[in-house]
Amino acid sequence: MFDIRRPQGLVPGADSLIGATLNYRIRQPVSEDNPKRGPRIGSYLGQPIFEYIHNQFGTYIFDRIGQCVDNEYSLDQLEKDEVLMSPGLIYKLR
Repeated sequence: MFDIRRPQGLVPGADSLIGATLNYRIRQPVSEDNPKRGPRIGSYLGQPIFEYIHNQFGTYIFDRIGQCVDNEYSLDQLEKDEVLMSPGLIYKLR
């Protein structure tokens, strides 16, 4: 397991505002009612990192932590079949 601390300059509670602007959005690929998640492999900003998350579109495998610049996570860092999930986790469709 690994534990990654809050990026420098990100104020407490700011991670909950990811996606609040039009330029930055987060796609949550799981249903809140019935999430299918793999084992917890670490944490980031106090939130668990799961090995994978599965929904009706497929299985998303944890790939990396997104780069935070000026307290925002740019979608430009995403590649094909990747999603950015709060608080800055990038998962790739398997």
